[in-house]
Amino acid sequence: MTSMHELEELRAFYGQHVDCIYPDALAVEFESGHGPKIICEVYQFKPRTPELLSQLQYVKNPRTGKYQAREERSPPLAMQLMENRDVSLYDSYLDLFVEHHLPGFPRCCFADEPDNFQPRLLELMCELYHGTANEKKPFLRPVLHLVLRLVVATYIMGHTLNLSDNTKDEIARRLGSPREKFGRFCSPRMANRQLKFLFSFLHRKCMKALLNKIQNILRHSKVRETWILAFCTVLGLGMVDEEIQKTIHIIMNSKWTRKQMPQADAEWQAQWACEAIDKKFEYITDLFRRKYNSSSRSMNPLADHDHTEVAQCLGGAATDFVRRVHALVVEK
Repeated sequence: MTSMHELEELRAFYGQHVDCIYPDALAVEFESGHGPKIICEVYQFKPRTPELLSQLQYVKNPRTGKYQAREERSPPLAMQLMENRDVSLYDSYLDLFVEHHLPGFPRCCFADEPDNFQPRLLELMCELYHGTANEKKPFLRPVLHLVLRLVVATYIMGHTLNLSDNTKDEIARRLGSPREKFGRFCSPRMANRQLKFLFSFLHRKCMKALLNKIQNILRHSKVRETWILAFCTVLGLGMVDEEIQKTIHIIMNSKWTRKQMPQADAEWQAQWACEAIDKKFEYITDLFRRKYNSSSRSMNPLADHDHTEVAQCLGGAATDFVRRVHALVVEK
């Protein structure tokens, strides 16, 4: 998502701030705010600098609508090795999340949004995903699975992973520190960054798969049969791009807050990255409009959702989804 999630930068950061790792492993549980706990093995380390003993966490000010940094203490814990099996473990985690933990996720994902349009739209997509489980034409469900995996991976990348209450007690005992020392939202900064590195790999994998999917859909000669696939994919990419932009602004804000770069440079880099994301998404939406609005066989299910022809092309669950999206857009 940014250079801080690249392997070489992670190794350099680790070498700069970690002196040595102690041998006894500790199994801990991380929470992202929703979904199953993330389990991993960590080790206490001896800090080389004080950098990893604090963590900046960002909360949205309800009055200003802006994110503000809050400094929390961070226990000196890190993962020792990150291997292919770790990537496979968290790859399966995304599948587990999508299959069994979507209820309630949209509200959590967009908890900071002042308007409820996005959580309601994502909730409709989650309901569509579960509603297509028994469809006779299973072409839509795999696409929704890709979309929702990417949404979940983006959510995890944009949120601090905090230790569960059960884990805090064991860590306090192991470190010989009172539990209250680490506050309500406790996150070991080094382990958190290592987990984000693993999830960033999966995020890139999900993004690549979804972009390949939309490319194939838009190249396909069929128009009416592919509209719902393209529509859901574009909706998902729009949600994801907006969340990525928020995360980029937070990351760059933390860089100048920690005096790692001047504020003007951080703001310029964030703006440049966000504009690049906007241009790529505009290109995709332009291709969508060219295919589905300009063809002689074009159709607009959002406007014509009550037509029999639309129901025949989309199927029952997708037709109901489009009808409800139309109602939501009209309401807003």
